[in-house]
Amino acid sequence: MVKNIMKWPSLIIAMIVLGVGFSGCGGAKLSPAVEKAFDTHQVMYTKRNMFISKFGRYGARFIETTNYGNGQMIPVNTRVNFKDINKKQMSFTYDGGTVMLQNIPKYSNTTMDQMVKRYFGTKPIDLSKFTKLEQDAIKSGYSAGGTSGGVVITPFGIHASSGAASSMSASKVVVGMSKAAVLVSRGYPPTHATSSTKSNSWKYWESKFNTRIIEFKNNKVVRIID
Repeated sequence: MVKNIMKWPSLIIAMIVLGVGFSGCGGAKLSPAVEKAFDTHQVMYTKRNMFISKFGRYGARFIETTNYGNGQMIPVNTRVNFKDINKKQMSFTYDGGTVMLQNIPKYSNTTMDQMVKRYFGTKPIDLSKFTKLEQDAIKSGYSAGGTSGGVVITPFGIHASSGAASSMSASKVVVGMSKAAVLVSRGYPPTHATSSTKSNSWKYWESKFNTRIIEFKNNKVVRIID
């Protein structure tokens, strides 16, 4: 009888932990517009190329604000539906499943509300404002297989699940691109190494062990250091 009683506190604690994982806005301080978007599971569009870099249990897929440049790419202007949000992460539906976007303040220097606005918008981005060079670079990562063709990005190239392969670099950045175009193609560099996008040198991690430095002059890429 005593053993059965002792089990109850552990069971209650486990139920509480599971319940607070995603419950409404989960204590996150959100603007009314962002809060409403999650309450209504609003249709949104990605504002930049994003990379699913981690795969967890039960098929969970994760994107981190460390912004590694490898994994499965979700292209800019992909239509998604918001699901839930809390103080540390948010979720949305993509390609028939759920993706978790985790905010790591050390690398993003943003709040959850700011992070949502940085990655998503209510309308697709007008890519025609970029030059053909920039558009080709932005689209290079998904021209091999479309938005749901099983495209997997690595620092060494793009590979489609059908067996096709491309020599194009992952999330392409090329000399002559503007800062705005780089932010769409590659996303924001982690802030522990690049404190501001006003800087003329941005450092990205393509993986945990490979970095890339993008150097700018007069708002244009002039050199890429691998």
